[in-house]
Amino acid sequence: MKLNNKDVTKKYLTEPFNNLINKKGFATNKNTMYIIRGTTGLGKTYATFNDFIPALFGKHNLDLVIYSYPKTEVFDKMDANLCITESILQSGKHVQLCTSVKEAMTYLKKGYKVLLCLTHAAITNKNGKKFMRDLEGMGLITGYFVDESHSWMISHIDNYRNVMGSNTPKYEGGLFKMLSKLAERTPYIFGLTATPNAEQINKVPVIGSMQFKMMNDYPKLEETIGRSGWMGSVTTYDLEGLDKSEIFNLFGDAVELHLKESDLYGKGTMMIKVGRANCGLELTMENVQNYLKYLVRCGYFEYLGKKSDMVAVLTSDFKGFINFIPCVVGNNNGIKIEYTTRTEDEVKDALANTEHNCQILLVVEKGDMGMNIHNLKTFFSFRRTDKDMGTLYDKEPITENAIQTIGRMMRIYTGVSNEEFTDKWGYDLTEYVKSLTDDEVEDLLELNSYKIYVPNNEMWNASISAIRKDLSPSKEMANAWIKEIRNNI
Repeated sequence: MKLNNKDVTKKYLTEPFNNLINKKGFATNKNTMYIIRGTTGLGKTYATFNDFIPALFGKHNLDLVIYSYPKTEVFDKMDANLCITESILQSGKHVQLCTSVKEAMTYLKKGYKVLLCLTHAAITNKNGKKFMRDLEGMGLITGYFVDESHSWMISHIDNYRNVMGSNTPKYEGGLFKMLSKLAERTPYIFGLTATPNAEQINKVPVIGSMQFKMMNDYPKLEETIGRSGWMGSVTTYDLEGLDKSEIFNLFGDAVELHLKESDLYGKGTMMIKVGRANCGLELTMENVQNYLKYLVRCGYFEYLGKKSDMVAVLTSDFKGFINFIPCVVGNNNGIKIEYTTRTEDEVKDALANTEHNCQILLVVEKGDMGMNIHNLKTFFSFRRTDKDMGTLYDKEPITENAIQTIGRMMRIYTGVSNEEFTDKWGYDLTEYVKSLTDDEVEDLLELNSYKIYVPNNEMWNASISAIRKDLSPSKEMANAWIKEIRNNI
């Protein structure tokens, strides 16, 4: 019998978690962070709030559970409130949701159980450090969940190069040090990620007292087809060997294909990662915008010059829309770029809104986290990044950030908003595909598949292999899965 949506979450998340915390002697297993890994769509966050935290407040009678997350990730207060309800049911005691250390301490001193949700920065700043120090003398049983733990839990600056693939002049490892102290008193410390880093899989030895252990395995790809986006085409190009004009020609073809398919099947979003200001081939934000302007002026794109606010930019310098406006340059007709400022949330909402024109996003550093845009289905990278672990580890490619970026495209998209789809079908395509006509199946195969265009280098080649092996079903697998389901109706 095939596993359904809830069975997969139970098999790969809920059961391993319960088996771990209910194991005899677990309470004495200190100085350890347990890494909970899961593919996009498996439901790490859902299981954390609906299963893990209530179990800790209930059967294990914890007084405080802290859930911290990067500021780029969206914290869903509704999930936390539902978690509180379930925690009260399981513990029989009042549990208070707090979003600041000051508020949490107030309720803890009054004898309440507390779920504290805040950013990593907020728990590691001056007030957060004082809060954690004050906890030491209160005798409270505490648990902790670190979201996106692969990028926030490097143990020491001496390991930073081999784990992250880059050097940094300053890294204090504040969150790791803080949780190392907490781990001396409690075993209930967990990290959430789709991509465990080299320390977390014990490839690079940790520097410090707290060690990492994997809690669970990835699900099999065939078990996740119904709750995932599907890998479509992968185009790799020789960023070092091609000249700038050849790269821009490939980019123009990719944009044109994306726009045509959006018009044919339903709005999709394309994210373009441009080079930094000092990149060698001048594939910068300014030059990419100017190339789009050139294509509009030449009449190459039917849509960009006719619809407003189709292109968005998210950088530290500018957030908002750019439009290509006809103008007169000397005696000739030309195009100028007009900038309209918007907030980051407004830009993301526009990209996700199927009724809004915006469907192209230009970024420099953004995109690895915080892009909860279900119709994000094309990615093009101009970046030369080729991270490796250094000569000590035979320059093995570092894939976590690259996979995280592609992971933004692994969410279900059917042509309607995620809220509309899940209200009717849940976060699972199995029953949905049974309801479709043959033409609608063809549309779904395009809507829910993603395309990537990346440099042909060791990092990207290893990342694509890892995605294909453990993280993302292919469009071909999905097609066979749909046919099997529909043949058995």
